[in-house]
Amino acid sequence: MNILEMILNSNLREKVKFFLYKRKYKSRRELMQFPRTTKTNDELQDGINYYFGDFNPELETKLLIHGWHSNEESDTVQNIKNNYLSRKNLNIVTVDYRDIAANDFYYYPAFQIREVGKYIAELIDYLVVSTDWSPFNQTYFLVFI
Repeated sequence: MNILEMILNSNLREKVKFFLYKRKYKSRRELMQFPRTTKTNDELQDGINYYFGDFNPELETKLLIHGWHSNEESDTVQNIKNNYLSRKNLNIVTVDYRDIAANDFYYYPAFQIREVGKYIAELIDYLVVSTDWSPFNQTYFLVFI
């Protein structure tokens, strides 16, 4: 990693947030938090609810990721979330990287999006380890450009 990458990625985790929505509380979101390093099941027994709120590993999961000059509160993301939740009970996880996406200089968010993707992968890995979630048959990514 060069010095520019280190500077740009230094506070990425503070600029990216994950929110969980469920059918029973469509308009209320829960901030999903997880430690910076992946832990084993044995180390997580007391922390699962704290980090993932009401995430149900048995339900289908949709990850909604906004695009440039947008955020997770945009009409597009919220309308899609509401339409899914009106039809069935599932986990909707929105990814909000608004502070990065708001930059008018397109190359900054374009450069950062790879790191945002890595952070999303860490969340997925952590959910698999901590909740025995199997994302392979029931997870869908919706990405807006």
